[in-house]
Formats: sequence, C-alpha cells, structure tokens
Amino acid sequence: MKRVLLLLLSTLALGSCRCDDPILIDMGPIPDSILALVPYQDGQVYQFRHSAGKVITYAAHRALHEEYFDCERCCKFLYKYQVNQTALVPDYPVFTLNVQLSNPDSSRLEFSAWMGQRGFNLSMNQDDGNPVDRIDSAWIGEQWHKDVLRIRNSNYFGFSRDSIYADTLYYNYQSGILKIVMSNGEYFQIHE
Repeated sequence: MKRVLLLLLSTLALGSCRCDDPILIDMGPIPDSILALVPYQDGQVYQFRHSAGKVITYAAHRALHEEYFDCERCCKFLYKYQVNQTALVPDYPVFTLNVQLSNPDSSRLEFSAWMGQRGFNLSMNQDDGNPVDRIDSAWIGEQWHKDVLRIRNSNYFGFSRDSIYADTLYYNYQSGILKIVMSNGEYFQIHE
C-alpha cells in the first residue's frame, strides 16, 4: 500500500507544473473611465420597486482588490489584475445584486452582473454568450433612460425551468441596473 501511495504521489509531482520564479505580468489598474460604467457609490443606498409595489432599499458595498492567475499550460507567467466588486445588499430577504469589473487580459475587460444564481455578461462585445439588445431609450421606473442594454439570461446553470430566476436585465451606464425581469413575469425596477 505504501508503494502504491508513493508511486501515486511521485507521478502527481512529476506530472504537475512547477515554476519556481514565474514572470509577473501586471495588467495595471482598471481605468477610471471604465470604473464609471458602474455608477454605484460605496455606502450609498439605492431603491428598487417590486412589481407588487414593495420598495426595497439596497446598500452599496464597493471594493477594489487584486487577484492573480497563472498560465497553466506554459507555467512561466503569473498575471496580476484588478477586480472592482459592487454588492447591493437588500434590507428585505431577496437576492443581492452584484456588478463586477475586472481586467484579467489586455485584450478584454470582464463586466458582469448577477442576481442570486443567474449571471449576465455586460460587455461591449456581441460575441459574449448573452443575447444583448441595445435600446435607444426606455421608460423604466417612471422616467426615460437612454442607451439601455437589455440582456436575456440564456444560461440555466442546471436549475429546472420551473424555478424562479432573473431572466432579463436592463442596464445603462448612467444609472446602473434599471430593471430585472424574473422568469415568472414579476420584476424589480429602479425607484428614484
């Protein structure tokens, strides 16, 4: 038994990549112009009205931190990048709203939102996997909003189709999340 365990451990050690001194590649800070695409300010409160009339207050918690990832195939590079995470925490037992920006790659910026277990890619690219419609203006929350992104969630994450989940997200860069339409037709919209 000891030989089998020793053989297994040595095989794993030889097969794994070991880098003693990887080259650190710093992707730099997320530019302020990109950070401005998420309008929520740390410590501020924002309100959303449920389709049944209940107004829910969300407290914004925004933080910037650094993360690292390595190139598993080449085992020579360690990438350092920034993540700007905004969590809108409700005062009522519903899901937390999250918006995240990160720059793990010099060729793209990751910009996403999620509610509960459902995520949306808010990137500028049309090829990011989520169906995105760009709307010139939309009447949401008792006012007109310009340059609205309507993103439909096409990822079921293995949940049954009968469960309630965030189905469609309306977002713009000036106000943030404007409306969330749930799979059962209920919705939350900005309350200003």
